[in-house]
Amino acid sequence: MAETLLPPHVREREYWKQYRAMRTMTARLASQRDLVRRIREEPAIPAQAQDAAAKALSVDIEETRHLFGEVLETLITTGMQTSHSLDIETVAAIPADSDLIEVLECLLWVDGEEERIEPEIGGALIRYGIRQGHGAPVRALLAFYRTEEVRYDRRLEGSLERCSLTILQEVYPAKQYHIRMRLPAEALIGRGILS
Repeated sequence: MAETLLPPHVREREYWKQYRAMRTMTARLASQRDLVRRIREEPAIPAQAQDAAAKALSVDIEETRHLFGEVLETLITTGMQTSHSLDIETVAAIPADSDLIEVLECLLWVDGEEERIEPEIGGALIRYGIRQGHGAPVRALLAFYRTEEVRYDRRLEGSLERCSLTILQEVYPAKQYHIRMRLPAEALIGRGILS
């Protein structure tokens, strides 16, 4: 891998370049979604024109999302070669009688500072974790988390402050589980989550 041969100052410069690109893409995605929402809510625009504009913007959003995944993967792999810490935290709800996942929030923690990123990335990580286990989704996710926790315990030499999982069960008005999972962001690499 050519990246491992780069001098430390070049890796550091590349890391910050990727970080700025990730923030720019996050802002672009947010503004694109806001524009689609405003077009949909504007009563002066005919429905057919709204649909055409939303469809065109949706294509652009999907392209930007794909590029965002590539930039995020590069940021994470570059960060793994530096002293920076990157963690992914996902907040989601899973109804007890369903396999549906509602991602409420996805955060990328960069050296202790949070950045909101695409919720689909957190959802993909949770779905990946559920597919790795057996049984009910929450039990499968718990098994996945424990495996990852052991992996990072060894890799981070006993420092587990970057790994956490909270599962709360709501029983009323409908039974569902609220999940908050945090892992080092390298958990996203090599698993098809960012593609």
